[in-house]
Amino acid sequence: MQEASDPQQLETLKHELDAAQVYHWSEVEAFARVFYKLPAKQMAQDHARMQRHLQPAVDRFKALENDDQRSEFREKLKGFVHIYSFLSQVIPYGDPVLEMLYSFGRLLLPHLPLEGETERVKLGDEVDLEYYRLQRVYSGEIDLNEGDSEGVKSPTDVGTGKAKEDKAPLSEIIEVLNERFGTNFSEEDRLFFEQIKEKAVKNPKFIDTALSNPLDKFQLGIRKLLESLMIERLGENDDIVTRYMEDGAFQGAAFPILAKEIFDKIQANAGRQSIEQIVAAGESNTVEFKSTLRVNLHTGQNDPKMEQSALKTIAAFLNSREGGTLVIGVNDDGVALGVETDKFPNEDKMNLHLGNLIKTRLGTGSMLNIKPHFESFQEKRVLVVDCAASGVPVYYKDGKEEEFYIRAGASTAALPPSEMNTYIKQRFL
Repeated sequence: MQEASDPQQLETLKHELDAAQVYHWSEVEAFARVFYKLPAKQMAQDHARMQRHLQPAVDRFKALENDDQRSEFREKLKGFVHIYSFLSQVIPYGDPVLEMLYSFGRLLLPHLPLEGETERVKLGDEVDLEYYRLQRVYSGEIDLNEGDSEGVKSPTDVGTGKAKEDKAPLSEIIEVLNERFGTNFSEEDRLFFEQIKEKAVKNPKFIDTALSNPLDKFQLGIRKLLESLMIERLGENDDIVTRYMEDGAFQGAAFPILAKEIFDKIQANAGRQSIEQIVAAGESNTVEFKSTLRVNLHTGQNDPKMEQSALKTIAAFLNSREGGTLVIGVNDDGVALGVETDKFPNEDKMNLHLGNLIKTRLGTGSMLNIKPHFESFQEKRVLVVDCAASGVPVYYKDGKEEEFYIRAGASTAALPPSEMNTYIKQRFL
């Protein structure tokens, strides 16, 4: 052990949890009588019976006086479950009381309101327990050979641990699915998801859909394709595939994560960047941020100058050799404000408004090189306008006047006629 692991922590935590009176021990015992039934005697209605024994504790938890009390109880219960899970692997526990509280607490936790948790992957509280599985993972002795030792980290004080950064998303989803659904999916199951992803990113239908659509449209287009991939590999992991196809809540939790993994990998293989990567890199010759499309943040009113600024940037990207990306709903510091600031009734209305502006000011033909789409960023919706380099000069029309814009570093600049002709010859002819 790299640090001392004190089994007495379990007794201390149990005493403190009992004292909180969120659960009554009779409820724990009643739950255990259902949970530990022999597989041959388990019935479909057992799920409802276990839920009935959990619900009084949920109600008492919600009735606690303040958030601090709820947070303290939840952290102690979570600590008890994690410590017991760890110690039971290295110490041959024979205490049925601790075992019952562990199983009861493990399935109670997902039903407690989540206050201020910071996991990157969150599955909603609406996911209910529908299945449970008892499985012996290992039985036998562990041989400890002589030689250099490798440390095993033990749990210390409850609530003092920090989540590891940069955990692989598919590892996280396995962990969260296990916690939410009471499953025992393993590294082998994670590798199955990885294999599905690798198969998808090489599939021409997935690739075409990813490169032609934003993430939300990609998800709509590949749901049936992904189900087909799952069914093809039924023999490799019957548990995952059957659960995915038959359990809507389970599929609803796993699909968005897996779809985004596939989408990001295809985009990366094609040399494209995700919205997170684009914003993190900052404004440049090919990237610009706009807080809004039409609303002046200082006045709170629609301002034609805001629209003009966005359109001039689009024209400059079209006239450049590389094209570019305009992100609307993100300020200069890379912080998402969201498209709701522009006060459109919905995203379709905003997209239609932008399209009409482009046709009026830049010409209908320029729409062939412009692909606007909405994406989620920092829990906000933003409008991403991808502009491919145009094959002909694009002019910004201001009444009877026409102006020609290019990118100059991280800004947009108008070229005077004397410089415009030279640029057009070099760029387009």
